Amino acid sequence: MARFGGRGYNAFSYRVIKLWDHVEDIVRGDLRALAPLLILASEERSIEVVEIAKELISQEKDIKRRADALSVTMMVAERYLDRDVLLRLFRGDLAMLVKESSFVQDWINEGRRRGLAEGIKKGVEQGIEKGIEKGIEKGEILALQNAILDVLEERFGPVGEDVKEQLRAINKLGVLRPLLRKGIRVGGLDDFRREMKRLQSLQ
Repeated sequence: MARFGGRGYNAFSYRVIKLWDHVEDIVRGDLRALAPLLILASEERSIEVVEIAKELISQEKDIKRRADALSVTMMVAERYLDRDVLLRLFRGDLAMLVKESSFVQDWINEGRRRGLAEGIKKGVEQGIEKGIEKGIEKGEILALQNAILDVLEERFGPVGEDVKEQLRAINKLGVLRPLLRKGIRVGGLDDFRREMKRLQSLQ
């Protein structure tokens, strides 16, 4: 423990491995576990280097470790090489990577989570929007029903419950709007009842 200003501090030392000093060891297979990072260690950042790394990784017998190593190789190599080129090189391994690689599974699951969250958010937004639209429509329907009753009572006096019930049962704007115009022009409540039935039958 080191001391500074009356306080004690823990000191740790680490051995630093410089990848570029061990390229030959990686290629030879002595440090095969570092094969996914070969393109970082090598001066040459080419598809040939990735192919060497891929060949070294193929010697790993544990399929999950092999899949994870290949995933890391692709991810690191994509910093330097074209994605389409890499996909062609790894085409034969993609099914295995999707099935076995914990990295790929994490990416897939993260994608699903994001997709689900986005879907829920979109659904809520659409639900709110539809709710607002329904509320506006319902308010317009109620306003038209009241306006029709006001017009009829102004012209003909008290309106019977049968007319009120029939009018309240109409929830289509395409019927209520023309009914309001008819209420202004009809000669009496009997005429209005007939017009109400006629317009409902057309919808």
